[in-house]
Amino acid sequence: MQSRYLIGATLILLCLTFYGIVNAQDQVEFGKVSREELQMTSYKEDSTAEAVILSDIGEFDGRRFLFSRHIRIKILKKSGLDWGNWTFNTPAKGDFKVFVFNVVNGEVVKDKADHNSIYNEQIIKGFDVYKVFAPNVKVGSVVDIFYSFQGIPYEWRFQERIPIAFNKLTLWNSNFVSFTKAHFGFEPIETISANEWKASHMPAFKTEPNMNNYSNFITKFEFYPESINRGWFVYDVNTSWKNVVNSLLEIPRFGGILNEALFLNEFASATKKKALTTPQKIDEAFRFIQNNIKWNGQKRLFGTFDLRNHFLVNHSGSSAEINLSLIALLNKMDITTYPVVLSTREHGMVLQHVPMLGKLNYVVGYVQHDGVEMFLDATSENITPGILPEYCLNGQGLLVKKDNEQWLTLIRNNKETKKQFIT
Repeated sequence: MQSRYLIGATLILLCLTFYGIVNAQDQVEFGKVSREELQMTSYKEDSTAEAVILSDIGEFDGRRFLFSRHIRIKILKKSGLDWGNWTFNTPAKGDFKVFVFNVVNGEVVKDKADHNSIYNEQIIKGFDVYKVFAPNVKVGSVVDIFYSFQGIPYEWRFQERIPIAFNKLTLWNSNFVSFTKAHFGFEPIETISANEWKASHMPAFKTEPNMNNYSNFITKFEFYPESINRGWFVYDVNTSWKNVVNSLLEIPRFGGILNEALFLNEFASATKKKALTTPQKIDEAFRFIQNNIKWNGQKRLFGTFDLRNHFLVNHSGSSAEINLSLIALLNKMDITTYPVVLSTREHGMVLQHVPMLGKLNYVVGYVQHDGVEMFLDATSENITPGILPEYCLNGQGLLVKKDNEQWLTLIRNNKETKKQFIT
């Protein structure tokens, strides 16, 4: 009888302990870490993990139209140090706070990220990119990140390339916004209610050779806003791809470049007078752009306002500044060329039934003139007209032509061959 009592008491104690851990995970306080988290050297569920997300909790307050997220990461190995750096896409300006905790000589030291460690770029109105570089990250560090913004997130990941110990998302109902939700991935998540979901001990997603970007396959939600009603204004969001196309043409850093770029007029006028075939004119324009502006490695959908300075002074620019300049130049030469916008492989696939400008991150050219049809990307010196870089080969691209919706398959007309002779 006494043995049964001890077993029963032990089971009750274990249950209470487990309940306490789960409950504690559900109520993690930003800026306060435990000794257990700091002294942790490995993750029990995956001893190979280079880092682990201890908790990732997001909540949308429907009354205040405010989304907040608190993510806590433990660095376990030297190879996991990059998990102190994060990129977040938000639909509005955000408020970010970042702490890094370390144990130094037996004492807990807390470092706070200053404004120089958090970079913001507003791509367009309604799409901000934040890059967070946590300070003094080392093996054993605990990184604490908290941010909030007005609106709902573009996506919520229940899975990453490192394991996640606890993950919870709450989206309370709101009269301010309507949206649809798509579920991706194969790992189980628990539905608590119509507005709450959580997952515990989510395994790391293992990438494989020749796989498209891993973000296409992880377990996650994607959210697609349909309308925003804040009382003083009502806004329909990306109601069709045709609207997305027309919006691009009206944005100064996209359509404005196509309609201006006056510094290209002289070369365009001189080349038009030459007795060249269409392919030869395309090749001359292609080389002219490559010789005057080198790619700085940035993959962009939009250019900058000082494009002339990039072209004539710095001789350096992003993929958007290079390719939009090429498109503008060819049109000045009376060669019909359109922009084609797409999502690169690392940015994920585009769902064609869900119009959303935020899913696009790159632009290339497309010639459709005098029997010649080809894609153009002048970012690399090793690429010729008609060939797109490998990272662009990600399904289909959207042709940017006013009041039009047309998708083009991003294929190569030419083959790339590698030969290797071994003795």
